Amino acid sequence: MLRVLFLCLLALSAAAQTAITPDDQALYGIICRSSGRSLDISHAATTGGAPAVQWEFTHALSQQWRLVLIREGGEYYRLEAKHSGLCLTLEPNPNATAGGTTPLVQRAYTGALGQQWRLVPAGPVGSFQLESRFDGRVATLASADKFNGTAVVAAKAVGRASQQWRLFQLQLRLATGPPYFAAPEPLAAASTPTGNELQPVPSADGKSLYFNRTRFAGNTEGVAESGDIWVSQSTDQGRTWGAATRLDSPPGLNTSRNNAVQALVGPAGSPALLVRGTYESSGFKDEGVSRIALSGTGRPTPLRIATYYSTNVATGFFMTPDEKILLLSLERDDAQGGNDLYLSRPDGAGGFTAPQSLGAVVNSPGYEFAPWLSADTKTLYFSSYGHQGYGSADIFVSQRLDDSWTKWSPVQNLGPRFNGPGFDAYFALGPDGVAYFATSGANPTAPADLR
Repeated sequence: MLRVLFLCLLALSAAAQTAITPDDQALYGIICRSSGRSLDISHAATTGGAPAVQWEFTHALSQQWRLVLIREGGEYYRLEAKHSGLCLTLEPNPNATAGGTTPLVQRAYTGALGQQWRLVPAGPVGSFQLESRFDGRVATLASADKFNGTAVVAAKAVGRASQQWRLFQLQLRLATGPPYFAAPEPLAAASTPTGNELQPVPSADGKSLYFNRTRFAGNTEGVAESGDIWVSQSTDQGRTWGAATRLDSPPGLNTSRNNAVQALVGPAGSPALLVRGTYESSGFKDEGVSRIALSGTGRPTPLRIATYYSTNVATGFFMTPDEKILLLSLERDDAQGGNDLYLSRPDGAGGFTAPQSLGAVVNSPGYEFAPWLSADTKTLYFSSYGHQGYGSADIFVSQRLDDSWTKWSPVQNLGPRFNGPGFDAYFALGPDGVAYFATSGANPTAPADLR
């Protein structure tokens, strides 16, 4: 009797969920609840029969889907991949065993039942099972992992999170109104023909610009993906910059791993650097973030952050000069997909509170990184591979609406003055309102330079 009642309550709960009705003129990422990865076509193939897989969401064309209603007033859709125009298909398999799985592929639409899918609410509000009209099986990860390339198959619905999906609508919203920026100019003194210049951090007095440089012969590891900290000096408040030098004071900040300044903090008379990683007696550890006085000589002191972890070693940080707000780019269990942005504050005991997500407006199923706050902490600039942009990573802006740090205005793209087909990221504001950022220009594979 109790089991029957429990099942009835489950059915009523599912029925009570609001029906999910996609806009067939819109494009969506289809995101798996268990992994935060996107429904994709393997290797972005455009041929019929190419398998469906999961992949980290980057809004690639093969991850953009149009859900087209089969019949007016009906409940079944065809799922059409933007890159190929082909549709998600469950092909009949006469050799399939009862309760077995069948790989999903893309095929030209023929109206077959295996190309018709309905969105059945399941799991948290907004999640659904993608159920085939052919035999009632649902789109499922072949294994419940986060690995790129894991196959998506049809399997009997058993209520697992790896069978539940959500829609992420792709919309390009362009920033309007102030602040207005002039056309970006190359920062020639800090650029090299082949190296990458990234993560600019201007000092409060406008005299120094710290940045990360990779793939450069003058680095600790030479031409490698690991980066060193470099600095350029200005004698005219940032109008011109001198030739960059590797930062050797404080000593020991540059190692064989990836090193970078994340922020300049502390009072004007005794500034300190916030740097990636922890510097232990046994060597550099690419985990967490540390602080060292600019005039310091010892090892940087690691920040103590409650329940700190990230399943992705690629992390990033920002801190306000008064050291009261710490923003983190981490991949955690509650992330929307890849790295999300989080908030941490001083805990009153010398450490920082457990990271709190900035929420689903700022965080997409993709990879959010490079946060930077305006001086009043109300305007957030950041970079993302997930929000709709012009190609690779773009720079975005959002306004904080209250003190919860979870309510934000709709994310806006800074537009073609800052963003293009290539990599655009690491927006930073100097004390005089001058913006700095890194870009690879029109070529996504070209080295990134500073502007």
